[in-house]
Amino acid sequence: TNHSLRVRTVGATSNRDGIGARVDVTRIDGSKAWALVKSGSSYLSQSELPVTFGLGTASKVQGVSITWPDGKVQPLGPQDADRTLVVREGVGIVSRRPFARRSR
Repeated sequence: TNHSLRVRTVGATSNRDGIGARVDVTRIDGSKAWALVKSGSSYLSQSELPVTFGLGTASKVQGVSITWPDGKVQPLGPQDADRTLVVREGVGIVSRRPFARRSR
């Protein structure tokens, strides 16, 4: 019953994985969340590159925006939940892949 949204960044002028980009999400209730795209947090570790936002029971968000490492902001507008957005720097959303829902 709960929903989430994943965002994968693809850099163009910064770096190919968008490491260092900040992803901001505004939920339907107006609350905000953000996450940084990072590659690792300690010695011999690897973080997952897509960032994931839990949305509770909300099935969409008011808006998503990405601040790339060079400081440019790329707003993406409202988005539906339960999918992975692939965002290319300077281009926008290049893919919206829905999650496979598991039955219980």
